[in-house]
Amino acid sequence: MHLCRRAGARARGEQAHGGGYGPIISHLNRLKVHHLTMEFTAPQAGDMAVFGELREDLEIGLGCVDVTPGRIDPPEVVAGRVRQALKHLAPERITLNPDCGFAPGSGAVVSLDEAYRKLCNEVAAAKMLRA
Repeated sequence: MHLCRRAGARARGEQAHGGGYGPIISHLNRLKVHHLTMEFTAPQAGDMAVFGELREDLEIGLGCVDVTPGRIDPPEVVAGRVRQALKHLAPERITLNPDCGFAPGSGAVVSLDEAYRKLCNEVAAAKMLRA
């Protein structure tokens, strides 16, 4: 299940999308799902310590690649976000994801070439973390 934090709105410069996941954790734990995709490239997403409050059977698709047009995080930055999550989650519970799947339909256009570069950096970060 994808938990949208309106990454496209942020990419367009809209500022009204704050607040962490903490207030909804108890509700997430009641969902009949086994995978949550959570966006964490924006500071407004809050502290990753909330992972410790989630059911242990939940896998987390960690939004670790910024989808903002023109912003391409180097692999070290992406890996740094994952390392923060690893303080609260076992590695086998984490899959790497861009925030919001590049926010399709949001008006925040990310070109195919730019999306490819961002995903290549995500792959490079995964390789760094596995080394």
